[in-house]
This record gives sequence, C-alpha cells and structure tokens, in this order.
Amino acid sequence: MDAQNESEWPKLLDGLLQRVCPGINEIFNPTPLNYYWSANETEQACDIVFKSKEALDRLFPMLVRYGMLIAQSPAVMRFLGRLSNSNRGSKPASWQKMRKGVSDLHRRSEVSKAANGRYLDSLASVKTGINLQETVGSCCKRKTIDGKKYRALNLFSGEDLETLEFLAKGENAINGFRNKDLRNHLYEDQDCPRLKKSLSSKTSRRLRLFRAHGLIKKVPRTNRYVLTTKGTKIATAVLAASHVDTEQLMDMTG
Repeated sequence: MDAQNESEWPKLLDGLLQRVCPGINEIFNPTPLNYYWSANETEQACDIVFKSKEALDRLFPMLVRYGMLIAQSPAVMRFLGRLSNSNRGSKPASWQKMRKGVSDLHRRSEVSKAANGRYLDSLASVKTGINLQETVGSCCKRKTIDGKKYRALNLFSGEDLETLEFLAKGENAINGFRNKDLRNHLYEDQDCPRLKKSLSSKTSRRLRLFRAHGLIKKVPRTNRYVLTTKGTKIATAVLAASHVDTEQLMDMTG
C-alpha cells in the first residue's frame, strides 16, 4: 500500500492508455491529447489480525457493545447522508471534499490511514486491564497547570458526562470536533447572537478543562480536537459503566 503512494500514477496510466489504444497519438496528431486522470472513489482498507479465533471470540462481544453503546454506531448513517431513527432532527454530516486527481492519491491515503488509526485506538481501549477507579481517578482531582487551577471532573453526571458522551462518538474519532460541534450538542437554543457568543466562550472553557485533564488534544494547525489515548480509555470505561445496572456490576465482581 505504501509503495502505491510513491507510484507515478499519471505516467503509469498514460502507458496503459498506449496499450489499450495504440493509435491515440495518430488520432490527435499534431496536437496530442493529455489526459487528466482522476479517482472518483477510493477506499483505504485496514486488516486486523488476531492471534487465534478464541482471542477474537473473547473480544467480539465487547467490541460490539462498544460500537453500539459508546461509539454510537448509528452515527455512521450520518456519514452516508441519511438519518437513523435515533438521529431524527439532526443534520446529515457531509464529507470533506478532496481533489480527485491521481496526483493526490498519497494525500487521500494519509487522511484515510490517520482516520483508521484513530478509530482503532478507540477500539483498543475496550480492554485496558485496570479497574474503573484507577482509570478515572486522576480526573476526579483538581489540577494546577502553570499556576492556573482547574476543577475536578464529574464524569458520571451533568454536562461533564454529556461532554464525554459527545467526545466518544465514532464520528469524532474520525473527523475530530470543533467548539461549534460541542456547543450545538450541549445547548439547543442559540438563536440570540449574544447568547451564542456567551455559549461559545463557555464551551471554550470546557475544552480547556478537558485539555488540562489530558482527555483531549488539539489537532495541529486546525480548530479541531480529538480524544487522547487517556481520554479514549476513560470515555470507554465511564460510558460502559453507565450502561450497566448495579446487579450486573455485582455479578461481574462475584
């Protein structure tokens, strides 16, 4: 796959054209026709190898549960420009347009590979090997960074939990999110420009809080954020625990 990114696609495809249509140069002589080669649709495949079928069998139920309860798989329908029943009233997400020329295939590959990597990192957090207290403990304490104090997070209720649910969405693992995206998730009524500005500032403070606790990081040279490895593990643990009743928890510890 990496070797394909280094290929001179225009040159290779021009050579294929000569084989398919040997008389092309004579047809357009004395003014040769230069082709603009494009790829209308491309796909970056990613295979995951497990040590054994038994290893996958142990993980599979957890991966399915993660996709349905935490990464919110219905959001995939938004990528396709459609809404699932649980997303009625939300707007379909649109793909970011990229140039279709074959000269840009390497850039398509870079973007796709990075997106696959972020989603796999998210899935890898399903099994951390440490308990819930060890996972979230550091976020339940106040922090001081460069003399500035940040409050502890309350990840099991209120806007902190709502924020965590938003951060864990599968679409955010792929594309990242902006202040506007989180603001629209947390607050419904934003018709008043003055209120919108106030909520934007409030959301910025929330982003700084989650950055201070190491749950999110800013994507370089953009206004987008993504979950860190720590943030992914904490989101997975908290949201999984939030969907399990106390009887199930007692059974797990028995």
